[in-house]
Amino acid sequence: MRVCLCLNLTNNSNEENNEVPIGDGIFAGVKIMNIFAVLILMLFAHIVDDFYLQGILAKLKQKGWWDEKAPEKLYQYDYIVALIIHALSWAIMISLPILFVSAWNPHWAVYLMLGANLAIHAVVDDLKANKHKINLIADQSIHFVQIIVTWCIWAFVL
Repeated sequence: MRVCLCLNLTNNSNEENNEVPIGDGIFAGVKIMNIFAVLILMLFAHIVDDFYLQGILAKLKQKGWWDEKAPEKLYQYDYIVALIIHALSWAIMISLPILFVSAWNPHWAVYLMLGANLAIHAVVDDLKANKHKINLIADQSIHFVQIIVTWCIWAFVL
């Protein structure tokens, strides 16, 4: 059975020109995954990962926590590991809708965007949590811009 999870990119009633088949599987007969639904899912994934799933990493990515709890020189850079783990989790979470609609076989640039989002997210969180250069509003605004840029590249360039 052939799956056709499709992106309806135009209002053209000729379905054959609007469909992008993505493989076989349990979603046979599913016809449309609107590109705007992918954006909404990416934003939802951001909220889930950045606020609900972060857990202990919220403390561990703060250099001050390590200075207080483990002041030994051995642990002076451990906060960076926590920043990277959280940024990786976030980058994967916001990429899941794109990976899903591309049947887990996306354009290579999606992986490049995932890596760029990981790096940007880690730097932005460090600026907020450790350098105190930006506040939560700036932090979240930058993350939303990351999501929108990633989505635009995927939806309109790739």
